Amino acid sequence: MDEEEFVSSPQDVLAFSVDSVDFDTLIAGELSHTQTFQVYNHNKAALRIKSVSLQQGASSIFRVNVDGTALINGTATDFQLRSGDS
Repeated sequence: MDEEEFVSSPQDVLAFSVDSVDFDTLIAGELSHTQTFQVYNHNKAALRIKSVSLQQGASSIFRVNVDGTALINGTATDFQLRSGDS
């Protein structure tokens, strides 16, 4: 992807498959729910994503995988999303 052109305009944004992800009460000893959503790049060029993080970082009770990789301490950096990819 080093040769690919990247978008840098604030008007070029990502799209999401859902606008919110909701969880109900978690009960100790019970299996928890898993939620999945997609992030889409509908732009004509690739996008660089500087960081992805959980609001409470490492203290969050939630875990997130981005592109198959778990967020370490609730944050991850430097992702690239090609044009038309998700």
